Amino acid sequence: MTNLPPNPQNLTNQPTDEATELIRKLRQKEGNWVEWGQACAYLQKAGFNPQDIFEATGFEPIQQNQVIVGSQVYASMEKWGYRKLRDRTTPKGEVMYYMNCVYLPTKKELQQPI
Repeated sequence: MTNLPPNPQNLTNQPTDEATELIRKLRQKEGNWVEWGQACAYLQKAGFNPQDIFEATGFEPIQQNQVIVGSQVYASMEKWGYRKLRDRTTPKGEVMYYMNCVYLPTKKELQQPI
């Protein structure tokens, strides 16, 4: 995985209050895998390297990648009207399993307004 360059606002390597809170939530596995992916993406964009995130939270770099991609795919599918998506996921479910088993709507369902 490519390390992202540090965000100019985080050059001092001092975590912001938001980053500190996200690290705490990840460490305690609060929320669900979609939120974990969003938190990992935020931290990486803020200049934290995946190894530092791992040491602070226990989320290995490969797991960070999985939940980031999974949360991005989930958000895209939800945006495009996959209404039953939430019914097919569990808060702490396995990312790839649930992404592969997601409900695909019928043509008629896709034509209904959201």
